Amino acid sequence: MEATLTTKNILPWAARTGALCAAVLGVLVAVFIGLHLLVLSTTHDARLMRTLAAAVQNGDLTMVNFPRSFYGRDGLDYDMFGECIALSTNLGNEDKPLLYRAAATPFHGFEGAEPCKGLIDDVARGHVTEQLEYYRYWHGPTLYLRTMLSWFALPNVRVINALLIIGALGFLVTLLVSAFGTLAAPFVVIPLAAASNLLTAPASTVHALTWAWALLSVALVFRCAATEDMLAPRSIAFVFALGCVANFLDDLYSPTIAPTFMAFLVIATALRTKTIARAITEAAFTVGAWFAGLALTWISRWLFAASVLGWRQVWDNISVSVRQRTFGDTSLAEIPKPLFTATRTAFETFKSGSDQMIVNAVVAALILLIVVLVKSRAWRFIAPRTLALLSPLLLPVLWVEIARDHTLIHPMFAYRQFVYFAIIPLMTVLCFWPWKRFGNPNRLI
Repeated sequence: MEATLTTKNILPWAARTGALCAAVLGVLVAVFIGLHLLVLSTTHDARLMRTLAAAVQNGDLTMVNFPRSFYGRDGLDYDMFGECIALSTNLGNEDKPLLYRAAATPFHGFEGAEPCKGLIDDVARGHVTEQLEYYRYWHGPTLYLRTMLSWFALPNVRVINALLIIGALGFLVTLLVSAFGTLAAPFVVIPLAAASNLLTAPASTVHALTWAWALLSVALVFRCAATEDMLAPRSIAFVFALGCVANFLDDLYSPTIAPTFMAFLVIATALRTKTIARAITEAAFTVGAWFAGLALTWISRWLFAASVLGWRQVWDNISVSVRQRTFGDTSLAEIPKPLFTATRTAFETFKSGSDQMIVNAVVAALILLIVVLVKSRAWRFIAPRTLALLSPLLLPVLWVEIARDHTLIHPMFAYRQFVYFAIIPLMTVLCFWPWKRFGNPNRLI
């Protein structure tokens, strides 16, 4: 049943929604802390060091921070920098208190920004020589890696990573095809494969888990939007929970991967039976709930670290990091940063034709939309709905501009959010596609 918010019911609605989200946050934060304590107490460094030594000996783990992709495309390079940090986190400190290890999550410090070299040197020596506290994130991938590497070799973990991504993507594409038609599959899969690091993500667990959870979250929200009122308190709490888990698994790499596509699918679903204003409102609440979960889980992580390590130490570290990653005391002060510099840098990261693919997809979408307009002669109906469906593309731009220093330091992480500039215009066309063959069975016209 569709909820209508009025001045009379807004306060009860807000109270119930807030209570549900608070309960979800409390439960998940307790689970996250419990997972840290459980994994750290049941996995052993000696076993992990043997697994990593075998990976080094077999050439599966090297000193290169950003190995060139075996696909031969610069835009498809993968990140071992973050992976080596995750592999070295809480390694070699079993003598420290368990609560300290969970709160501080120290990793091998690095000189000259070479965590892979430091990790391999430690593996060769058989012990960790230096540690640096790194409590800004929950480090969910580290817990996954410690557990998996206790049982499997590193190449096998990468295979499992690939299966997680394939499963999540397959689930999402199946739902999209049933709702948008057969063309939804190539319109989503081809840009993701060609203009993001999805293909190389299995080699880097920290990115593989981000992708798998993002794709699964989008699929779950799409199903929810098709059967539930997205303004209902339980729907908002559900999206809020997805954002909480996203923070547990993501180290600020590309947060808008999930909410951007969520917003589009919520709008596309709502427009079939509701007004444009209602559709945009539902999408806005969906995005807001997801980011609220992300932000509050993040803050909870800092509070947990501060309760163990001390408030002043954590506060100083976090406040400096926030300034560095946004508009303040930047670590790249020598680089000019006028408006949209971060956005342009993210786009320029596309190489070897990836950026051209996005341009081609946008042009193709425009041509197809013109064909739809000519055939249907319903431009007054289509035009405002097209703008509504394209509005989620503002999210990646807003994010990289807000976290502009982080974008300039890590453009190879930030750029993949812009793959939606190829996907969403093509999917928008399917919302109005008038032909039955390969068409959208639930199109708007």
